[in-house]
Amino acid sequence: SPDAEDHRSVHALTYAVAVHGPESFTAKVLLNYGANPKAAVEAPAVVAMFSDLPADRKEAIKRVLSLRDEERALHLPAVKIAQQEHAARARAALKQLAVNSWATAADDGREASPITPAKGKLAADPLSPSSEPCTAAQASAACVAAHLKAGDEDARKA
Repeated sequence: SPDAEDHRSVHALTYAVAVHGPESFTAKVLLNYGANPKAAVEAPAVVAMFSDLPADRKEAIKRVLSLRDEERALHLPAVKIAQQEHAARARAALKQLAVNSWATAADDGREASPITPAKGKLAADPLSPSSEPCTAAQASAACVAAHLKAGDEDARKA
C-alpha cells in the first residue's frame, strides 16, 4: 500500500521525502500510486522526532505539533509514539546519570550532594513530605530530576 506505515506510524512517503527529497523517484512513485500527499509535509521533522539527539527530537516534535490541523492529524499517531520514546529515553538518561554519579562519588570518596552520595548516605528527597534521606528505592530518576529542577549546583556539576 502506498500509505503504508511502520511500527512508529511514520508513512512510507514521509521517509521517501525526508531521505530522498520531494522530487525523488520514490516519492513520485508513491504519490502516483495513491499515497496521501499530506504525509510529505514536514517529512524531515517527522523523521527527526526519532533522532538520537534529545534536542533534535524535542524541536521536531514541536514543529510537527505546530502544523495545520489536517497535516498534524495525519502525523499525530507518530507524534504520540515519539513523545513516549522521548520520555522513556529521558528517564533512562536520568537514571544512568544517577547511577554514574553515585559510582563516581563512591570511588572518589567525595562528600554527598543530592545525587552523589558518599559513605552510604543518600540526600533528602525533595518529593518526600518527610524530607528524610532517599532510600535506594526512592533514589530514582524522579528524585534526580527534582534536584536538578531545584537548581542544585552540585547536581549540575556531577
